[in-house]
Amino acid sequence: MKIDINDPRITAFALGELNGSDAIAIARAVRTDARVRAAVDEARETSCLLRGTLGGGEVHLLTPDQREAVRSAGDRAVITDIASARVPFWKRPAVAAMGVAAAVAVAVYMVGGRPGSGSGDGMDDPPAKWDWAQVDLGSLTGPAAGDASGRSGVGLSNDDAHALSMAMSDDTTGFREAVKQRIDGMAASEIESGAGLPELEDSSRQRWQNVTSGQSLAVPLASGATSWPWIVRSIQDQKKLPPRRAVRIEEMVNHFRYKKPTMISGGGLVADMEICQTPWNAATVLLAVHIGADSESGSVEAPALLSLSPERVRRVRVIGYARMKNTVSIAASGGPSQASRSHGNYVIYELDMTERAGIPEEGAIATLTLGKGAAAVPLSVGRIAGWIHASADLRFASVVSACGMLLDDSLFIGELDAKRLLSLVDIIEKQDSSALGGGRRDALKIIRQAGGLVAASSGN
Repeated sequence: MKIDINDPRITAFALGELNGSDAIAIARAVRTDARVRAAVDEARETSCLLRGTLGGGEVHLLTPDQREAVRSAGDRAVITDIASARVPFWKRPAVAAMGVAAAVAVAVYMVGGRPGSGSGDGMDDPPAKWDWAQVDLGSLTGPAAGDASGRSGVGLSNDDAHALSMAMSDDTTGFREAVKQRIDGMAASEIESGAGLPELEDSSRQRWQNVTSGQSLAVPLASGATSWPWIVRSIQDQKKLPPRRAVRIEEMVNHFRYKKPTMISGGGLVADMEICQTPWNAATVLLAVHIGADSESGSVEAPALLSLSPERVRRVRVIGYARMKNTVSIAASGGPSQASRSHGNYVIYELDMTERAGIPEEGAIATLTLGKGAAAVPLSVGRIAGWIHASADLRFASVVSACGMLLDDSLFIGELDAKRLLSLVDIIEKQDSSALGGGRRDALKIIRQAGGLVAASSGN
């Protein structure tokens, strides 16, 4: 529906005073209607002019206490809706305007002094971020949409789910920090039961799919952030295995950062591919696709499609991305579905290989296509390396995945058991000692503890 240029919601949106479905409607119009976009920019410029004239040129943000006081002062909450994350970062109300209308500024002075004054130590305020306290825990901890389709989430409308996912994409670090803080603040009984998490279907945790000619798989563009901090609290604080519904392998893997993808680009995405032997199953190989949003591109034109050669691959499964129970689509969740601009998504596929007799060694085993109409980039069969010769990133991610499969009690683990897991950790600690920054060294300690708990629970 076309937005009237005199619609008062435009000004409210520009000043960060709009919420709910109204904010989503204006955010969509900003992206598609040049008239609305110009009106929003004009309102923000006026706000900046007022701020410079009335505030002596000083720029301050509301503190959480001051923001709460302003909210409670009127009949309607004054918040920045998550849909504003769909506007480019430099155009968000909190960044471009760095304040609110003069009336709100007066109210702030009445309830606690100058906004953003903080401790008064003279240091600059940190950059504005989304206030994740406004998002309920269920939406924050929902698993990612596995096919990156952006379809609606459980308990969320399609627009709300998309807006939330865009906020997660733009402020990935803040989103992950917010989830960890919520989990750290939970009672031990909540961590042990996992009652606040949605149930996952057992059948989807180890699903294999036959490879056929012309088939393409949509590469997941995002992962949630719940699993690893939940597992750490269970294992480190309680010395217990986490509840199965807290084990989401894709989230465990993507808790950590990996080398930035540079191999191929297209459709607003960048990606790397790598393939190696599976350390727990001699009949399969692991294919890693590391994908993220191109920081130099204005928009992401999904999908990212992976095609496999049926002559070389009999079956494939993506490790992780289980379906939520009682939903029709793997995408039905409140979690992220959009590629992050700061935190790529590391996806591991396990490929069940065909007999290679009579098949030429040269040729593609997998082909990745980024964006609509983008050129396809093949990965040759000759690139299959032994696990020991794979990159430090793939070795680490595969060990995290192996830990997740043991915690999940997966049916398709080949020769993997607690003893094999610990031997893989030994190899990484010895061979990749210089690549164990970013929390990886501590993670290996958690994986060791997990292996010990699994062994004790199984009587081995």
